Amino acid sequence: MGQCHRIVAFEALARWNHVLAGAISPEQFIPIAAESGLIDDLGDFVLRSARTQWQAHLANSSKCMRLAVNVSVR
Repeated sequence: MGQCHRIVAFEALARWNHVLAGAISPEQFIPIAAESGLIDDLGDFVLRSARTQWQAHLANSSKCMRLAVNVSVR
């Protein structure tokens, strides 16, 4: 029997593409966001963006898919 390959879940990953520095690793910008007090704003932005993209995928599919988003414990 053949297997049915389909998307069953999404994972949201935060990435920062800086205009001058290029790609900056989350290992670098997450601690800075936490130390500067911007981690909550970053988490809100990631959640809103992930939800918007996830809903767009759901609108184009009859399948219900899961979404995983890692956010700060704060």
